[in-house]
Amino acid sequence: MILKNTDYANVVLTGTILEYDMSAAGPSVARAENLISEEFYRELMSYTDKHTRQVKFGLYLGKHNLQPDKEKALDKYMNLFLEENGIKEVHVMEIASDAIWLLNPPKIRKTSFNEFVNFRLDRSASIMVSYEGVRYYADAWDGNMFTRGLKLDDNMNGKAFIKNLLNMIEEGCEPEQTYKFLHEAKIAVLKENLILKNKEYSLGMIDFLLKSIV
Repeated sequence: MILKNTDYANVVLTGTILEYDMSAAGPSVARAENLISEEFYRELMSYTDKHTRQVKFGLYLGKHNLQPDKEKALDKYMNLFLEENGIKEVHVMEIASDAIWLLNPPKIRKTSFNEFVNFRLDRSASIMVSYEGVRYYADAWDGNMFTRGLKLDDNMNGKAFIKNLLNMIEEGCEPEQTYKFLHEAKIAVLKENLILKNKEYSLGMIDFLLKSIV
């Protein structure tokens, strides 16, 4: 199941953002639905290297034409997770096969559906800025920041810009202060001292932010 709620395509929002995913999703749902044997499941789970497990499992699915059945099994347990926890469409930001991103959901009470299929809370955030397929998150509780769709690990200026931006939005800084910050960032982009994805994307994002939060 792949779902992207277009309401969260280009937005700035705050709230309780939670990411849940299924532990060892493919082998787990396959075993739960008897698509693979207990012996093969145990073999897969014995691999400490996730890549090796994925390759072995993928080859098995291909050989036995089980990919469609595995996808149906993933959908089944994702739907169960939604139903059992009373999660409505308005809470669902995105579903990517075995992972789901939620905004202000009801209390998650059921995460285990049998001895094989379990959902775990992977990451949480209290603010998100989404622009052109890239999502920037921060959690006010622990100060953690992460992105999806763009890596900033080796981009110190970009990382600092996003971190300061998210902090300013969450703290509710005065519009004048936010405008000054974004205006200075735009100058830095024009001088190519600050680049996120590329120059065009960076300028577009700053214009989007100026319209959205100032």
